[in-house]
Amino acid sequence: MPKLFFKYLICTVLIMALGLSYGYFRAFFELKERPTDLPEEQHNQNVITYEDVKLEPGAKIIFVSLYKKCGHELIKEEIIDESFIGFTKEQLSTKYYEWNVDSFTPREVILKRDIDDICEDHYFVGIKDGYVVLFQGIPGVSEKVIEMTDILADTLREEDLELLKNGLVIPNREKFLEIKEGLSS
Repeated sequence: MPKLFFKYLICTVLIMALGLSYGYFRAFFELKERPTDLPEEQHNQNVITYEDVKLEPGAKIIFVSLYKKCGHELIKEEIIDESFIGFTKEQLSTKYYEWNVDSFTPREVILKRDIDDICEDHYFVGIKDGYVVLFQGIPGVSEKVIEMTDILADTLREEDLELLKNGLVIPNREKFLEIKEGLSS
């Protein structure tokens, strides 16, 4: 009797396993197939295309600039102007052609661009035309004169002169005021 019961149990488990496997595979393959009994307009009624997504009032644009030479990423956020309300991704791409649209939703747009330069957050103190000068940039890479002082390079101590000949990198303009004051005394 136990042998017969064990055979029935094994047969029942095998039939159930086969039935479940059949149901699983049938459902899996039906999901991959597109139903053909629905009209075409019902297939597309829940599909949202980029042309349908438009900017809403109060949406914000986030501008992300990556400066390749210094590696800094500057982010600027602003609320869209009323003239941009209703713009699609394509329309915005045309307006901001120098930017890449990274993300586009009705409430937020992220625009990105790479700039082959350094950002405006770099300063150094150096020598130009015999005077101590504040530069924006990186010594030897990019130099833009911001402020020329009346401090003659010839009047500096030898150590200070050597530092400034190579360009002394500083974190901000406030540090320049400290250095200027120290060199003046």
